[in-house]
Amino acid sequence: MITIDKGTLELRGILAANVTTQPMANVVFSDQDPQGAITKYGSKQTSYNHSTYVIVCASPPQNFVRNIESLQIYNADSATVTHRLFMYDTALSTSTMAFANMALLTTEVFGYENGFGFYSMTSTGARK
Repeated sequence: MITIDKGTLELRGILAANVTTQPMANVVFSDQDPQGAITKYGSKQTSYNHSTYVIVCASPPQNFVRNIESLQIYNADSATVTHRLFMYDTALSTSTMAFANMALLTTEVFGYENGFGFYSMTSTGARK
């Protein structure tokens, strides 16, 4: 499971180069309070911004844990796109963990599902 367990951590993405049509990321998450109860489900959709990082999933509220339930990144461009997905600590101004450095062909999806892990999917929906 991908968890964001500090108020200074966020899940970020960046492209290796500029593209014509920006990939889209969609994340579904749940927030867990200090007693372990799930208090909120949410989702966030993000458009990548060339080779500038984007926040794919923000930090949880103070003393909460954010659990990433699912994540999909869709390459809408007509060319192969290489993206990097990583955890970033804003207090330390540094990347703390890289999850993926993945080249996606046009219309492919890179994803994550809690309980399944990471995967990539072709334009026909087949998992690679």
